[in-house]
Amino acid sequence: MALQQELQDARIEAEEKQKMLEEQAAAAPVSAPVTTPTARMAAPDGGYGLHLASFLLQESIAPGLANISNRIPVLVEGKPVKIANATVRGQNFMRLIVGQFDMQSEAVAECRQALMLLDFCEVIAFEGEDY
Repeated sequence: MALQQELQDARIEAEEKQKMLEEQAAAAPVSAPVTTPTARMAAPDGGYGLHLASFLLQESIAPGLANISNRIPVLVEGKPVKIANATVRGQNFMRLIVGQFDMQSEAVAECRQALMLLDFCEVIAFEGEDY
């Protein structure tokens, strides 16, 4: 029974992540395809950021950020942090976004490194309210 519940929880989490990706893709501006690995895309107005976590409750943000900072200090220390609201399947979340990167390739590289110690990292526009 416990294994079935874990599988169901993992399935729900995967579906939520897929939905967030689909929403972001739908909201992203259409741009020319990148044809070479060295091509550089122009940054959105605020550049790029790393979406590292999402929270249902405002009071969960500070402990969540502290947890990430304790696990990977270089990822957070000295970098601006923003909180952006997102609605996924009718549920409101607050996205924790650490930035700021002018080049998407830099953000992607940092995200790949973060995924060695974190469960989630996604490159998105660096926008929202300053935290």
